[in-house]
Amino acid sequence: AALQVPETLDAPETPGAPEAPAALQVPETLGAPEAPEAHGTPDISETPDAYDAHDTLLFERAPSALFHAHMGLSDLYQRLGDFSGARAHADRCIALAPTTADAYFRKADVLAEQRLHAQAANVLLSGLRCAVAPQDCSLLYYYLGLLLWNVGKRREAAAVHVYNASLAGEFAEKSARVVAGMRTRGDVPVIAHASPLAAERELRRARIPVAPVNLGPLVAQAAIGLASAGAPEAAAPYAAILAHLCRNDRVVVAACESIVHGSCNKRPDSTK
Repeated sequence: AALQVPETLDAPETPGAPEAPAALQVPETLGAPEAPEAHGTPDISETPDAYDAHDTLLFERAPSALFHAHMGLSDLYQRLGDFSGARAHADRCIALAPTTADAYFRKADVLAEQRLHAQAANVLLSGLRCAVAPQDCSLLYYYLGLLLWNVGKRREAAAVHVYNASLAGEFAEKSARVVAGMRTRGDVPVIAHASPLAAERELRRARIPVAPVNLGPLVAQAAIGLASAGAPEAAAPYAAILAHLCRNDRVVVAACESIVHGSCNKRPDSTK
């Protein structure tokens, strides 16, 4: 795949190499991530009400098979050289599962194969705005670090890998190996020898999201959606997390505790 570059990082292209078109250049200071709407995704920073005026649910259910079908089609179109079709199916994946890292990686992979490196980086940055699961965050950070290094953004790339190495999971371990390799070289940025806390400060300086970013709204959306769908037992864990995040708001805490206790004290003749 286009983003699966070796863990032994190569030096950026030499000055004598052909100059890439301006559209492929990553700006000196990474811009703010693209809004989710740019990828066909609703803005999850605003949690919608559970019902409209007619008590109609404001969410749709889609089987996981549909998501995986679009993922497979995007990969197939990419292999056939139809990048427009590959991107269209990747956009559909993001719309179906806006908090799933694989969807953003799929689109970034298509863009990277077209040498649209700046756009690929922005897609990964947008994914980091939405990612919540630790393994998803580490996946996006790992490939973002590789991509930034190979377009010459070595300081930011090193910071990404150092920070990611402090997380958990397969891709965090891969970043740890990358960092270990960096530290054996004499031509790497100083940040490669820094602590994860210093790396996090560098990420914020470069406007790279420190995920998870929108944890509160995402948890609230999950709790409201599941409770509205008649699944309070599934909503209870999210409600408990939301109550913890909003411990100073007595109304939120009371509402969340109601869902939690209601799911734990279910009676045979009760309806929730």
